[in-house]
Amino acid sequence: MLFGINQGAIYDDIRVDHAKRISELELDGYAVGGLAVGESHEEMYHVLDKVVPYLPQHKPTYLMGVGTP
Repeated sequence: MLFGINQGAIYDDIRVDHAKRISELELDGYAVGGLAVGESHEEMYHVLDKVVPYLPQHKPTYLMGVGTP
């Protein structure tokens, strides 16, 4: 499987632009990466609220690196 990974730190404009661009590619799924690396939970949730609407809803979406083992 090939996933497009959204990047852009906590910058809404970069994240949204990148989400739009990778969504144009016909991939198996999409991921949000570069979170849970020091930003607050509020910042992480804010980024997700901005980015997820621009990812294809009919494909798997993976939140990378978030959680506990």
